[in-house]
Amino acid sequence: MKKMYKILFIFAFATSLFSSCSTENSSDDLSYSIIYEKNKIYSFSNLPDIAKSGELIFFDVESTSVFYEIDNVYSNQVDITQDSFGYKFVMPKHDVTISVNTKHVGEYNNDSDNLDWASSVNGVISCASFEDKNVSWDVTQELGLFFPNISSSNYITSVKATIYSSNQNVIPDGAIEFRPTKSSNSNIIVGGKLIIDLKQINVGETYIYVNLKPNNSSLGTLIKKFNVVEYGNVKLDSFNAILSFENKSNYDMADLYINIMDMQYIYGSSQNNLQTIYLKDIIDNSYSFEYYVGHTYSISCGILNGTGQSLPIYDWIGSGNSSTGFNQFVNGILSLYTPNVIVDIVIYD
Repeated sequence: MKKMYKILFIFAFATSLFSSCSTENSSDDLSYSIIYEKNKIYSFSNLPDIAKSGELIFFDVESTSVFYEIDNVYSNQVDITQDSFGYKFVMPKHDVTISVNTKHVGEYNNDSDNLDWASSVNGVISCASFEDKNVSWDVTQELGLFFPNISSSNYITSVKATIYSSNQNVIPDGAIEFRPTKSSNSNIIVGGKLIIDLKQINVGETYIYVNLKPNNSSLGTLIKKFNVVEYGNVKLDSFNAILSFENKSNYDMADLYINIMDMQYIYGSSQNNLQTIYLKDIIDNSYSFEYYVGHTYSISCGILNGTGQSLPIYDWIGSGNSSTGFNQFVNGILSLYTPNVIVDIVIYD
């Protein structure tokens, strides 16, 4: 009987050992799940849902949003290094979870030197006032764009504009329109502007992406953060300037007035779009003027009780240099770069 028990024990042990080896060998052929989260700002390609252990997996992850880029990719929280073929890992003997970290591109000031925001674009936009939301006419804000190194010789006659907003609840894409700026004496495009429909926007923060592709040259891409505020809450940087008046016309000072119009008026700010100065009211022939940074002003001289006749004003060139620009009054347009400058306004017939 003891001998029979010994034979049965050896047989059972051998059977168990064979069964163990067989299970271990067959496990190499098992497939395991690859789990990954789908996201609206990135997408996977060539990544299977299952794979066998030991299999080499090649796949890629690409951003589907202009506002985000891929930062890190992980397999079960272990960083996967990207190479020229994309991402790769060896399938282990268990399920794998692929996770992705993205990072915001943030403000991006051009991949070329041919496109930039106008200096008056300060990143703050006002909603339409309660009264203006119900008017029948458009209530808009212009965001200027210029082409620093593009001259009229480039003959840009058409521009394809791609524009997105990162937060559709703040500024929907449909509230933004690109309008080209053409040369005064031809159809050549020398700049442009974004027109924002202030009736459609809401308080909050968003990024605006602009890509301009002209017919025959390279412009580039811009991304800028904008804060949308309630009407009246737009704060602008300004400095003081002095307008000094000299009358060389045949009219008395008491008969003259000056109109000052902001060429980059910001809706919802405390600034005045148009100021009128009656020269009879000024003291010592000078006027202290609040100049908003990055803006330009149209200045004209009119005659009281006249027929709409205006008087010319001499051009004036002040301090400055070619890189920063000059303080100047040329062709009726005032441009200043430094505070506390005295601008000579000389009126003549």
